[in-house]
This record gives sequence, C-alpha cells and structure tokens, in this order.
Amino acid sequence: MATTTKLTFYDPETDTAVELILSEEDARRAENDLQFATALMNTTTTTRKGRNKCGIAAGRC
Repeated sequence: MATTTKLTFYDPETDTAVELILSEEDARRAENDLQFATALMNTTTTTRKGRNKCGIAAGRC
C-alpha cells in the first residue's frame, strides 16, 4: 500500500485552511512546485464550493 502524507494549504485571502491527503510523491511535488500546489488547492476549494459542513451538497446533511 502506498504511503500517504497530509498537507495543509492556507489561503490568506479567505482565511481558510484545507487539508489534503496525498501520496508521498505528490506531497513532495507540492512542497517544491508552487504551480502544482496552487492547482491542488484551487481544485479542492472549487470542488468544495456549495458543500455544507458534512461535505455534501447543501441541504442534504
């Protein structure tokens, strides 16, 4: 089984932190490649828009 690493991304514009569980390879890349890290954070925050505290579509929690 592949080893995973938890990374926390902080967005100062929205004062939010996003935790991602990544493979070691992706975590290493995110730590060294700003474009890759930004893409991960943007994809995650875009995916979570419209979701409630349960992480599902609003109104279903």
